[in-house]
Amino acid sequence: MKVTVNIECTPEEARAFMGLPDVAPLQERMMEEIEKKMQENIRSLDPETWSKHGCH
Repeated sequence: MKVTVNIECTPEEARAFMGLPDVAPLQERMMEEIEKKMQENIRSLDPETWSKHGCH
């Protein structure tokens, strides 16, 4: 016997149903940290450094 079940749900609902953790808050914090680090790195570069790396 073969049975097919179709379930309509959002990814969030599927994770909750399967007992998986909600990683969205962790991903958001990580992206904020990455953005902050990138901004710090950009601010620390002087025009001479940019020209040495071919970024005009």
